[in-house]
Amino acid sequence: MAKKDKWLIPTNTDNLRMIIAQGLMSSPSGFSKYYTDILELFNGYIPLFKNRIQPDILDNAISEVDGLIPCIIEIDLKTVTGMIKGIKGNDIIDINSNDIGVEDIDILLLLAPLPILCISKIIFKSKNDIKDFKEDSQLYSNVILGDLIFSSTLDDQKLFKKDKLPDYSISDLKKITTLEIKEVDYNKIYSFGGLLANLFYFSKNGNISNDIYKSFYNFDKDITNKNILPIYNYFDNIDEQVAENDIKTKMYNGLIDIAINCKDFKENIIEFLESNLWDETTKSRTQSISDRLKLFELNIDKTVSEQFEETKTLLEKTLLMLFLREDSEALMDYNLDIFTQEDYISFAMMFGIRDKFIKTPKFLREYNNVQNFITLKMAEYAHITIGSNIQFKHSITPLTVMSMLNQNSFKKKLAKELKIESSINTIMPNKDYIHNKGKNIYTGFIEPEYEILEDKYFQLISKKKITELEYNKFTKLK
Repeated sequence: MAKKDKWLIPTNTDNLRMIIAQGLMSSPSGFSKYYTDILELFNGYIPLFKNRIQPDILDNAISEVDGLIPCIIEIDLKTVTGMIKGIKGNDIIDINSNDIGVEDIDILLLLAPLPILCISKIIFKSKNDIKDFKEDSQLYSNVILGDLIFSSTLDDQKLFKKDKLPDYSISDLKKITTLEIKEVDYNKIYSFGGLLANLFYFSKNGNISNDIYKSFYNFDKDITNKNILPIYNYFDNIDEQVAENDIKTKMYNGLIDIAINCKDFKENIIEFLESNLWDETTKSRTQSISDRLKLFELNIDKTVSEQFEETKTLLEKTLLMLFLREDSEALMDYNLDIFTQEDYISFAMMFGIRDKFIKTPKFLREYNNVQNFITLKMAEYAHITIGSNIQFKHSITPLTVMSMLNQNSFKKKLAKELKIESSINTIMPNKDYIHNKGKNIYTGFIEPEYEILEDKYFQLISKKKITELEYNKFTKLK
């Protein structure tokens, strides 16, 4: 039986850490800190080498600064479908993903980005390098190794040996020209990932929250909520600016742009609100919001709750929260009785957009399958934005807490674990029974129905922070 081909990406452990933290194998433009490797030779593509990597290519991956450690990422091509490019001689040819292995190709070019779930394993030169990488990863809150597989078998170690002549040298590869492709807006992609991760967490609050989360990850165009729609439209629009037919759309577009692209969020928000973008009527309102935010920063003699109650719109309330809490995890630790499901949804989206996926709280990234699923959705979204035909095969869709509660197989056990029994009604079926000594006796097996009282449920669940240990335990209750 023929040996299965391995498709390999040479890099270094610093880039590997960034790939895991950001959730995508991207072009260099998708890294906040990037060290030279093979990615920079093929703009917009991820090169994969079949079964072996030439010595100078490995050396290049650790050449930028002293102390870089080489590693090799093996990609599972069964997770990718669509047209892929291959290098044959000095030419680039198109190959259907189903035909890989038929053509005599040693290098493939996949359109970037790829999600983490495409990684079959990560190969190191020695077991000590694996140990050091794992220990070092524990120092980073966003380098969650999850179910990644690390390997340094004797066969793996041969990939790092330098006793063979190169078929393709770095200088040869530099001569190959790839076609111009549409550039991925990685800031926008990572903001979409942060938004999705936060929506997943807050989907626990009720069916409204759960449905909004599903609408975003399914790229569902049926959202009607007037406060959610401008944010959905911002991400749904691919090829042109969203038409700013109303002040709300113009306001949301500007705020989201700032959240995605600006470093000094608070200062840029104030400048935006006080800019000359508005007509006289609107400017009075935006100036009022700006004044409120500046007073809020000065800790005026009003409680936080009072200041939230004085806001006139959900947008104002969301801005106030963005000025109050520093990041998504701080948001998850904070609640007021005056907040509604819609409030938390709006908070979740804007905090996720500002933080991006890389700042998703560690405990949430450690929910079973959540990290892999969100990075998959980021990759899918990125390929939609550039008109790619690349798709990803997967079998992971992590259940939200609300989705579990909507399944009879979970409901009773999960309600007890969450301690929300007071928000559950038990409804007995309309069946004949005999009443005997204070007991209702039915013939046969009778299952009651458990109904969630949404208002009471929300009052309880909105105050609960669900840890990774709790969530991972919940998924096994079925």
